Amino acid sequence: MNRHFQSAVISCSVLAGALFLATSLSAQAPAGAPAGGAPAGGAPAMGGFGGMGGGMGGFGGGMGMGGMGGFGGMGGAPAGGPGAGAPAGGPGAGAPAGGMGGFGGMGMGGAPGAGGQRPAGGAGAGAPGGGMGGFGGGMGGFGGGMGGFGGMGGMGGMGMGGAGGGNQAPAVDMATLPGGIRSEEAEKADDSGFPMVKDLKASDKYPEVMKFRDGTDVTKDNWSKRAEEIKKLYEYYMYGVWHDASEVDVTYKMNEGGDNGRKSMSVTVTRKSNGKSGTFDVNITLPTASDTVKMPEGGWPVVLGMHGAQESVAASRGYASMTFGGGGGFMGGVTSIAADNNRHTGLFYDLYPYGEDWKEQTGELLAWSWGISRIIDALEAGAAKELNINPKNTIVTGVSRYGKAAMVCGAFEPRIKMCAPSCSGAGGVAMYRYVSEGKTYDFSSKNDSKEYTYGRNEPIDSLQATGEQGWFNNKFMCFKDPKTLPVDQHMLAMLCADPNRYLFIIGSCTGEDWVNAPAMWLTFRAAKASYEKLGLGDHIVANIHKSGHAVTAEDMNYMIDYFNEKVYGIKSETDLTCLTTSAFELPVNKDPLFDSFGGTVPPQPKPDPAPAAGAAGGGMGGFGGMGGGMGGFGGGMGGMGGMGGFGGMGGAGGARPAGGAAPAGGAPRPAGAAPAGGR
Repeated sequence: MNRHFQSAVISCSVLAGALFLATSLSAQAPAGAPAGGAPAGGAPAMGGFGGMGGGMGGFGGGMGMGGMGGFGGMGGAPAGGPGAGAPAGGPGAGAPAGGMGGFGGMGMGGAPGAGGQRPAGGAGAGAPGGGMGGFGGGMGGFGGGMGGFGGMGGMGGMGMGGAGGGNQAPAVDMATLPGGIRSEEAEKADDSGFPMVKDLKASDKYPEVMKFRDGTDVTKDNWSKRAEEIKKLYEYYMYGVWHDASEVDVTYKMNEGGDNGRKSMSVTVTRKSNGKSGTFDVNITLPTASDTVKMPEGGWPVVLGMHGAQESVAASRGYASMTFGGGGGFMGGVTSIAADNNRHTGLFYDLYPYGEDWKEQTGELLAWSWGISRIIDALEAGAAKELNINPKNTIVTGVSRYGKAAMVCGAFEPRIKMCAPSCSGAGGVAMYRYVSEGKTYDFSSKNDSKEYTYGRNEPIDSLQATGEQGWFNNKFMCFKDPKTLPVDQHMLAMLCADPNRYLFIIGSCTGEDWVNAPAMWLTFRAAKASYEKLGLGDHIVANIHKSGHAVTAEDMNYMIDYFNEKVYGIKSETDLTCLTTSAFELPVNKDPLFDSFGGTVPPQPKPDPAPAAGAAGGGMGGFGGMGGGMGGFGGGMGGMGGMGGFGGMGGAGGARPAGGAAPAGGAPRPAGAAPAGGR
C-alpha cells in the first residue's frame, strides 16, 4: 500500500474513530465482527448503534498496515475478546504482537462495551499487552470505567478503570470507595430484618424459588407474596430501593421536534414528599398507518428503550418506540436520569439523594428503570392519547448494562407488559453461580464454529469495581463470593411471572464470553420450570441468536411475533418453538444441570439454514437498524491491508430474504429485517 495513502487512511481512521466515540459514547460492543476480510453482514448485529458499529466491526480489524493491527474492531470486538477471526488476546488481523497492537477495540469494542460489559481494565480487544494496548479495549465501557489506555506500550496501569494490558479487575480499596460505597469491613447492623452479608453461608445450590424463606411451599395462590419477598431481597442485597409512581406527580409537554427529526416530549417529575422536581426529554418514533400497517384498537404498542433499538424495524411492524432524549450520543439520554458512574448524580438523585441508610440507596439500574416508569406515567397522563399509543402494551428493552436495567425494570415495574433484556450478563439475566469459562461448545448449527471455547466470564468483583459499582447499592459491595448471595438470577426472572406479563430473554452464542450466555440460558431453564408450576409456561421465551451484542433485527421480529400472538391473538407465521430451545440444548453442548430444575425439556433446536450469499449474520441492532445496510462496512472492510472486503459491503442489509408477513396490524417484514435465513 502506498505510504502516503497508508498515512492518510490511518489519519482518517483515527479521526473517524474519535468522532464516532464523541458522538456515540456507546461503549457497546457488537460481538463477532470479523477483524479481517469479513463477508458482508459478517458483523451480524450491533445493538444500539444500529449497525453503525456492528457493521463497522473490523474497521481496521485486519488493517495490517505493518502491524497496525487494528482499530481492532471499531465496534466489532465481542464481549471478553476480539472479534471472530482475531485470536484471543492478540492484535487484529495482521498486527504483530508489540506492533501498534490494536487501538484494540476502538469501537466500543475490544472489551465488551455497552454496558461496561468488559473485563475491568482489560486490554483492548485484539491488543497484545504491551502493544498500544487498549485505547479502545479499555474504552470498551467508557462510562463504565474507561478501561484502559491499555498498556499504552507499557504505561501499564494507566488504566482509568483497570490495569493496562491486564485481564484482571483492578485492585480497589473496597473499604472506602468513592460515592460512599463500602465493603463488608464497614458493614453495620440495621433494621432490615435480613442477615448481614458476613453471616450468609456460601452454597453451590441455587436458591429455591418456590419456597418462602421459612421453608413454606409456594403455590399459585400465594405466589404474589413470594414475589414480594424476592423483591425485598433484591432491594436490600443488590439493586437498592424501588420508588414507584405513588411517590411522584408527572406532567408532560409535546415539543416541536426530537433528535434526528423524531417527535419529542418533555417529562417533568415532582417528588411529593419534598417538592423537588426535574425534567427529561423523550424521543418518539411512530409507525405510519398504511394498507399493510394497521393501528390496533387502543393505539400502537410501544417499545420503551433504554437506548435506541431497531426503531425502524419496530415501526415497519406497527410498533412505536420511545427512548430517553437529550442528545449526547448513545448513552446521553439515559444518563440524564442517572450518570453512569458511582457519584449518584442526575435527575433521579436530585429527587432521591443517595444516603448512608440502606433505605436511601438506589443503584443506577433501578434509577434508569425509574425513568422508564415515568415515561409510562406521562403516557397515562394524556400523552398516549395524543400519540395514539396504548400505554398498557409496553415492551422494555436494552443491551448490556442497559439489558441489566431492562431486566430490573421488568422485575419491579408491573406496568411493563413484556420485558426483553439483551445480552445482560451478570447482574442481569446470567446466573452468578454458573461459570462457562473454559467450556467448549459446538455452534455449527448456527453456521458458526464447531469448537468455540468460552473465555473469561464477568466476575462479581468486576461489578464492584469503580466503573460498575454505581449500578448497585452499597450492600452488594460486601459480597466477596457469589455463592453467598441469597438470590440468583432465575429469581429476578420470576418477578415477571404474572398472567398478564411476559419475559423475552435475548442472548448470543458467540462473542459473549464475558456476559456468559450459557448462564443466561440456565436462568431461562430454571425460571421456566417455575413459570410452569404457576401455569405460565408460555409466558417466558428466549432467543439466543448467533452473534451480536445487541437487539438484532432478528430479535425484534421475534419479539413482535411473540407479542402479537400472546397479546393480540395474531398467530405467527413463523414457528416460535425456536424460542423454547437453543444451541445449548444440543447433546454435545448440554449441561445436565439444565434439566435438574425440572420443567419441560426443550425440543432439539433445528439448524439454521445457510445464510444467503452476501448476507451472513443476523441483522443490525439499534438506532433503528441504521446499519442494517452497513452490515459489513468495517467487518467486510476487513483488511484495508488486503482490502479484504469492501468485500462484504455486500449484503447491505438487503441481501437477506424478505421474511414472511407478520402482523401487529399485518405489516410485512421489510427486506433484510427477517430472522436470518427465515428461521
